[in-house]
Amino acid sequence: MESQYKSCHIPGAVFFKIIDEAEFSDIFPRNLPTIDTFEQTAREAGINKDDHIIIYSDSDMNGFFMSGRAWWTFKVFGHEKVSILDGGLQKWKKEDFPVTNDASKRQTGNFSANFTNEYIRHYADMVDIVETTSIQICDSRHQHKYSGPESSGNIKGSRNIPLSSLMNQEDGTLRSIISIKNDLSSAGVDLNKPVITHCNSGMSSCGLCFILHLCGCPGTSVFLGGFTEWKDKAPKELIQKVS
Repeated sequence: MESQYKSCHIPGAVFFKIIDEAEFSDIFPRNLPTIDTFEQTAREAGINKDDHIIIYSDSDMNGFFMSGRAWWTFKVFGHEKVSILDGGLQKWKKEDFPVTNDASKRQTGNFSANFTNEYIRHYADMVDIVETTSIQICDSRHQHKYSGPESSGNIKGSRNIPLSSLMNQEDGTLRSIISIKNDLSSAGVDLNKPVITHCNSGMSSCGLCFILHLCGCPGTSVFLGGFTEWKDKAPKELIQKVS
């Protein structure tokens, strides 16, 4: 990712390591960094505590795969003013906006990280939630991962809302909020109530969490361990398989 940034980026943009600074495991292949590590990484990137951060990437789904994770991570660490560039670097270049390979340098920032539980859910939380059906759960994985012969199953009671289904296929931007709300409603999601999103390991689920936030859904959060942790730990009766 950094090599791609060095070869082509939006003028003034700085590279931010959103994944690389964490400790990984088989269950958490895309874990969160520690609060001290994240704070230091943000400061080294020149980010200040009062900055409005605009995130973009050229990852899958015109940047939403990685940018959604970055948005969510900043939220988890207490930074409220965070946005995502719709369409990512791909659309920026398609519209012939300027790009550069000149490295942007900023003075060390004064970013301050404050961990908040508002945007994150853990396995113990999820067991109680699934058993009591107390909060809606949305699975952002592709449909073939959620159900069918290639699927290992899904979290009992979850609804499948693939992140890719909420994108305009022509240019990778988000579909209109009205059309997204209609699709979510048709899928049985009540946008007046909290929703927990998950995928396999905390990537596309963050993008879905962001979109639900845009739709005005209260209390959106991400189960970071996702189905990777769930299939390893959950009792069989809490894993459903749909043919």
